[in-house]
Amino acid sequence: MSNIIYIGNKKPFETFKEQCPQLLHHRNAPANCQWNDRRVEGISFEWFLRRNGLSNMFNSPFRGFGNCHYIIELDKNHLKAVEDSLQRFKNANPHMNSDDESDVDISALDHERLQWLCYWIKWSFENCSNPIFWVKVI
Repeated sequence: MSNIIYIGNKKPFETFKEQCPQLLHHRNAPANCQWNDRRVEGISFEWFLRRNGLSNMFNSPFRGFGNCHYIIELDKNHLKAVEDSLQRFKNANPHMNSDDESDVDISALDHERLQWLCYWIKWSFENCSNPIFWVKVI
C-alpha cells in the first residue's frame, strides 16, 4: 500500500481531500527535500518511524501508519522529536554525507526522510497558521 504525505497548512474545509496542503517546491532546499510531498510505501515508512523513535508521533491513531487517510496537527513536540532523531542519527552515522546518493541503503533512506521531515516541519511552523502532516492512501 502506497501513501502520499504532505506537510503544510490545513485548509478550512470539511472534507479530507479539500484539506490537502498546497504542493510546494523550494529550489534552494537540501537535496531530496525540495517538494513538500513524499510518496512512501506504508510498511517501510512505519518501520522507519519505529527505527527512529517517531512512531508515537506520526502514526495514525487508528491502525498505524498509512492504513487510512488521516491528518495530524503538528506542534512543537513533533519538531523536537524529529530534530532529536536526526541528531541521534548523525551521531550514530558520522560518515553519512547528505549529498552522496550513490549508496541507497536503509541508513541513507532514513537520513533522507529525517532531513525531509525536519525541513518541512520547520518550514510549516514559520509559514503556516495551522501546520499539518497529511497522509493519503493511494
